[in-house]
Amino acid sequence: MDPLPVTVSEHLDAREAGCFNFVHDAIAEMTRRGMSEGLSAEELMGCSAICARYEGRLVGVLLFGDTERKAKAGLWVWFGFVDWKCRQQGVYRRLWAALVEIAKRDGRLLISGATHVDNSEMQLCAESLGRRKAAVLYEYDVE
Repeated sequence: MDPLPVTVSEHLDAREAGCFNFVHDAIAEMTRRGMSEGLSAEELMGCSAICARYEGRLVGVLLFGDTERKAKAGLWVWFGFVDWKCRQQGVYRRLWAALVEIAKRDGRLLISGATHVDNSEMQLCAESLGRRKAAVLYEYDVE
């Protein structure tokens, strides 16, 4: 399939990007499919955003913020999603390329992020873009 000709834009605040409803609906669908849990669109709106639009419609988003890991100034990917109908058309690849350019521009040395353990689709995507597994996160519910 040919790449979808999307327009990519950077926003310092996800609220200003107008992506709340898109992120909210994406989280709900991913939770329904067992690929996400515990995320809140409201909490993510303080992040910076890279948005992909096709014919004026939001079709992909990457939300990120500052982090420091291994004494390296970096970026943390909090959330990424591409509309189900627009997958396998290079949209996430464009979002990722834009994030890498932002990291280079801002002198960041590392981009980190995590995905739900059952989100094998995102894990394959991340690895196809040159990302590597760096940690395994364990959680314990106290109550």
